[in-house]
Amino acid sequence: MITIDGVNYKANWIESTLKRNAEIINGDASGRLQNTKAMYLDYVGTFYNYDGDLRREKGCSDAEWEALFIVLTNPINNHTITVPFGNGTISNEFYISSVKSKLITSERGHNEWDKTYSVTFTSMRPQRLATSPNTITGVSYG
Repeated sequence: MITIDGVNYKANWIESTLKRNAEIINGDASGRLQNTKAMYLDYVGTFYNYDGDLRREKGCSDAEWEALFIVLTNPINNHTITVPFGNGTISNEFYISSVKSKLITSERGHNEWDKTYSVTFTSMRPQRLATSPNTITGVSYG
């Protein structure tokens, strides 16, 4: 199951495809120091982004599956999404930058789509701030 904006959808990650990317972002004050040319990094924080394939669960109707596609492709600024993290989950605001699905067959006016969506979630906010590097926000275990 995946939770988007507090709604549970009958889809699971295909484990072999799910990737998380921890992007450590620097602020505008980062750069080479004038005298020593050493690098100075003004850290903003760490953003956890996700990319992978969602598989349709058994019991998910065609209408429910299409409803998930409509939600995933809604061009709004952000969604609150819960995704796997460590031994638990992490919830954060993400924007969805890419959704792909594959047409299987199209006959007599009926389209049948693959039972997977490839999705890229990009974090809107850092879950780990430079000011408190030992704290990761939004993580839940159990």
